[in-house]
Amino acid sequence: TFYNYYCDAYDLLAQIEEELYSALYETTVRFETDGITGELLEKLLAVIEENRDLCHVLFNINSDKTFLNKLLELTKEFAFRYWAEHNVNNLSQTQLNLLYSFFANGAVGLLCNWIAGEHDVTKEYLAKTILALGIKGAEYFFNEQPATLPVIKITNT
Repeated sequence: TFYNYYCDAYDLLAQIEEELYSALYETTVRFETDGITGELLEKLLAVIEENRDLCHVLFNINSDKTFLNKLLELTKEFAFRYWAEHNVNNLSQTQLNLLYSFFANGAVGLLCNWIAGEHDVTKEYLAKTILALGIKGAEYFFNEQPATLPVIKITNT
């Protein structure tokens, strides 16, 4: 009966990936006007947490990076919008791309370790950590006159 629904194992994987991507995309679209926020990251992490086993396979260091790259492209526009709205507008497109690459790869590293169970923290804590390290750090280091950063307290609850 497997072949009544799927052409092969790759077709099954593609359909599973599409379902997960759709869930992440729908979550992200709800925040389209806000850019990347702690609330958005928590919602995305909730979807990932609900699909932890699948994400462990898809985000594994040895897996095909097509799915992960598709997710990174989805969040890229939100990061660029957030940075533009928070005075990181003095950067060239090349600098923005480098910044996003650094931010995204750091966030993916944290995410992969969290999925694998290497960090025993809540999704809320992880979202705050990603936000604090990535976005707030970018604002501080790339503003000509760094603004005073809001204090982001990270407590593991």
